[in-house]
Parts: sequence; structure tokens; C-alpha cells
Amino acid sequence: MEIKKDVNGKSIDISSLSRDEMEEMLTEYMDRNEALELENAWLIEQIRANKKKIYGTSSEKNMIDPDEQLSFFMNEAETFSDPEAYEPALKDVKKRHKAKGAKKAKVKNVPVKIVEYRLSPGEQICPECGHRLHEMKKTVRDEIEVVPARFTVKRHVSYTYACRNCESNGIKGTIITAPSPKALFRNSLCSSSLLAHIITQKYVYALPLNRQEQMFRRYGMELSRQTLSNWVIAGSKYLARLYGRMKRHLMAEDIVHADETKLEVINEPGRKATQESYMWVYCSGKHSAPCVLYDYEPGRGSKYPTGFLEDFSGYLQTDGYSGYNQICTDKDRKAGPVISAGCFAHARRKFTDALAVAGKSPSPNISQGIRYCDALFAIEKECIDDTPEVRASYRNEHSAPLLDEYFAWVKEMSSKVLPKSKLGEAITYSRNQEQQLRRYLEDGRLEISNNIAERAVKPFVIGRKNWLFCNTPHGADASAISYSIVETAKGNGLEPFAYLTHVFDVMSQTEGITDEQIDSLLPWSDEIPENCREGQHQ
Repeated sequence: MEIKKDVNGKSIDISSLSRDEMEEMLTEYMDRNEALELENAWLIEQIRANKKKIYGTSSEKNMIDPDEQLSFFMNEAETFSDPEAYEPALKDVKKRHKAKGAKKAKVKNVPVKIVEYRLSPGEQICPECGHRLHEMKKTVRDEIEVVPARFTVKRHVSYTYACRNCESNGIKGTIITAPSPKALFRNSLCSSSLLAHIITQKYVYALPLNRQEQMFRRYGMELSRQTLSNWVIAGSKYLARLYGRMKRHLMAEDIVHADETKLEVINEPGRKATQESYMWVYCSGKHSAPCVLYDYEPGRGSKYPTGFLEDFSGYLQTDGYSGYNQICTDKDRKAGPVISAGCFAHARRKFTDALAVAGKSPSPNISQGIRYCDALFAIEKECIDDTPEVRASYRNEHSAPLLDEYFAWVKEMSSKVLPKSKLGEAITYSRNQEQQLRRYLEDGRLEISNNIAERAVKPFVIGRKNWLFCNTPHGADASAISYSIVETAKGNGLEPFAYLTHVFDVMSQTEGITDEQIDSLLPWSDEIPENCREGQHQ
């Protein structure tokens, strides 16, 4: 008697089994073994994915072996230095820089301070013969000099005048006060330029208010982060008028890109501090004036983009997140239909994610998926500068056949890969998003990817790494408005500090400012002063 256990762990005497029963048992064992191998492969893939998430690079360009441990303390100078690298001699450097005016071109918009070095009249005597020396030539050397930020208190002193003759004759005299600019905020030390500086430091250079508080203290000013926060929130009330007009402009477009990212708000009524809120971003298309709008919401549900885009009709390009489905499937919208367009950058990223956790022997199908995507992006590069009409024609000739081939391959692969694996996820994503991923063929103004919105999200994500969270919904809303203004200003070639200073100056001094006057302050307006342009403000 030979006792064995079956796949369910029960003891069985195999000597009593017939040939058919043994073949059936063997088949069960083989199926069980195959299932365990697939489960084991999936678990290994999940471990590699988690290791990459914790230790790996987020870039797709320089993916490293996920099994290699990364240093937490990478020093930039050590990383990019090469002790054995050849250091060119001065004469070699001079030979390499033959282009005339190369240095001047780098600082062409920077003011020049000329410092001349001459011999005194007494030193202009030849030591050999005693005759006077004459100027033979001059040598010019430029260098960039840094002048640290300098803060001054601007004290406004307004004088009031009265008529002594009227006073002496008992006549009700006229009292006249010399006109002076209005304060940005009542009884506040904050000026337009100071508020512009604070907003620029936080929302352009990601410098949190607590660090700005320390910086101001070193300059001799005691400005608490609470005061700075109050000013930013109060300043957002000025900027909210611009935000409203910018939204009206964006809703009139027929192509909008959208994305969203997490945000933690600590003191939000009715919610735990650990609950995730979201910052949504909406952008105009490539062929319109750059307009970027951020919108803070306490969740990620479909009601948020549906509410924000209630007046929009046209193409909505996203990464395929299901939260946008409701607005794209609603046939009874008053504003008109919204048509969903997909993102091939996300389709490609699914394959690169699979490659990153595949180990040393990745499936050739992963590389095949990446090659398809790269070929489609290569076609886009060839027509990137063409008009929308030419671009659409070029795509139909070159991209359409390749898309047919790609999606035929995707359908074939869907029955051959484990759905829960990373490769299976990549295949499923492309198959489910086929209609949206093909959409860019319909209009030459559409993009192959949603990178416009993803690039707009990045400044917020970088800032979030520094300040981590918002304290209140008011602060989150102020951040959304401030980010919208500075990112749109940057997109239209404006220098944020100079532009914000101009906006606060005009809005604080204009009573009953109209929508038409607000429109003249929008980042793409022709009425924006030239000194607000990048490279022009000094």
C-alpha cells in the first residue's frame, strides 16, 4: 500500500487507483502547480513593484535594476563628478568658445555696471624714459554679481491742508488731504510687492511660509507664518476675480486637459486629518493661450469635474481615470457633449512599470508594447510643428495603420497574459481605452498624451513635498487660486513677481473694478506692461 495526499490534502492509496483515476489526479496536480507558479510570479512582481516604489527612480528614461539598493543620501556633486575626467586647459577652453557674444547672450537682459581701472595721472609715467603713457588697449571681463534681497519700509506721509482765512472769518473752510495710494490691506504692513514676493516664493519656488518666516527674521523683520498665511489668503480674494475670468475663458475652449493629485487638509470640518483631499487641474490645449486652473475639492468623485466643467463642451483629455466618465457619458448636458480623449503616455507607462518589476528575464511582449508606443510618439515628433490640418493628415497616413496593428496585438495578448500581472494591467488598460486612445486622430489640435495637464500638476506636487499639507480649506482654496495665476503667468511668458505686483497695484487702487478691467490684467492680455515679461523685470 502506497499512501499519498491529493490536492486537497486528503490521504489516498494510489495503489488502488485505476489508470484513468491516476491520470485525473496527475492533471489536478499539474493544474494546481501551474496556478501556484502564476501566484508566485505575481507575488514576486508585487514585491519588486513595492521595492521600486520605495527605492526606485520615477523616471522612465533611466530605469535601474529594482533589485539594486539605492542610496538614500545621494549627493549631487558626488553623483555627477568624475575624478578621472579630463579637465581642459585654459587655452583649450578658449578654443572651444569661439562663438562671439556667447557670454553676452547669457546675460543680455541683465543691467551692466561698468567698473573702470585706470592708472592715476602720477602713475602714467614711463619708468624708462619719463614720458607720459597713452592708452594702448583695454581688456574687458564680465562676471555676474549677486545683490541679496533688500527690504525697505516705505512710509506714506499724507498732509492735510486747511484755509486760515476761512477759519478767521468764520467761514466753513475746506479741508484738503494730499492724495496717496490706498493700502493693499487696511492697517497692514503688506504692500503689493511684498505679497507678490511671498506668493512667488511659495508657489513658484516651493518655499514654505515657515522658512520665509525665518528668512524675514534674518533681514530684521518679525513676520510670523500666521501673518504671512493671512496675507496670502487675503490676497487670494483679489486674485479670485482673475481666476473667475480665466475660468470663463477656459470654459469657452473646445479642448481641455485634466488631471488630479492628492492633498492633505488637516482642519477640514467633518473629516479626519488623514482623509485624502484632491487638487484638480484643468488646462487649455496646445493651440490656445496657456490657461491653467487648479480646483481644490475634498474628494476624487466624478461630481467634482462634472461640477467644474458644467459650462464646457468639447474634447476632455485625461489619463483614463473613471471619475471623468460621468461628464463624458451625460447626453443631456446643457453646455453640450464632452468627448473623452485618452493618453498614450499612460499606456506606455503601464508597460514600463511592467518592465521595472520583471526581473532579469522580462517578457519580450513588454518590450514590444513599449516599441509600439515609441513608434507612435516618433510620428508625433515628425509633425509637431505642423498646422493642425497637416498634422491630422499626417497622422491618418502614418499613425492610423500602426494603431490598428497595435490594438490587434493588444487583443491577441489579452488572452495570453495573467490579468493581475503588470503586463496584464498594461494590456487591459489599452484594450479598455482603445476608443479614447484613438481619439487624437480626429482633430489635429489634440495631443497623443495628457502631458500638458501632468506638467501642470508637477509644480503643485513639488511644492507639496516642501509644505506637505494645508491647514484649512481656506488655505487650500487660496493655494489653488495662487497656483492658477502664477502657472498661467509663466505659461504666457510673464515673470510672476513683476506680474503679481502689477495686478495687486492695479486692483487695490481701482474702485469698483469691472470685468473689462479685469480682462486687461489677464496673463495673455496685450495690456500687460513690458516689464512684467520674463527677462525684462529688473
